[in-house]
Amino acid sequence: MRPEGSALGVRAEDRNEPADEAGQALGAQTITCESCEREVPNGSIYCPYCCGEDGREGAIKRGGFVGGILGLIEPLEREGVLVRRSRELLEMEVDRFLVLESDGVIAGCVALYPFPEDRAAELACLAVAEAYRGRGFGERLLAAAEAKGKKSGFKRLFVLTTRTEHWFEERGFVDSSLDQLPQKKQTLYNYKRRSKVLQKSI
Repeated sequence: MRPEGSALGVRAEDRNEPADEAGQALGAQTITCESCEREVPNGSIYCPYCCGEDGREGAIKRGGFVGGILGLIEPLEREGVLVRRSRELLEMEVDRFLVLESDGVIAGCVALYPFPEDRAAELACLAVAEAYRGRGFGERLLAAAEAKGKKSGFKRLFVLTTRTEHWFEERGFVDSSLDQLPQKKQTLYNYKRRSKVLQKSI
């Protein structure tokens, strides 16, 4: 999903919100780049200072996207909601991620890990920043991931979750079992987490 020239993200337009969790006015003329801390025009997807003209590739190379995703998921990793990911792993897997950006801030993310031999994909790392919850951002990320999965030729999505099964069930996912996962995923299953397996046809 590539609205308004974004190569990696879903764009949210929220010009009437009072402030983000860092205290920046969301309707302001400028915002502060999280990577280089310079003032940039409000609504910028890529910082012209630290990302340069190469846009998304520059953001990836300079850690802009990775840093934003890490800042979003680290609190959930500490709580045990998400599996911990190192910066190095994120740098290798950043192309798997869709991000939802609101006023230049990464407000949410989701990742898709393909299993083409099973025509399936794992939906992982769905997270929305606390300051942006309750606005339907999770649903928008899920819809974007489903659209990307369909376009890639997948017939189903599956998710492993320890705490949010009801949220996914309310959005069409159904109970599944370990033996219905792709074989490669079965070998990686973490029995200590005891994650519940859900899947959805797309």
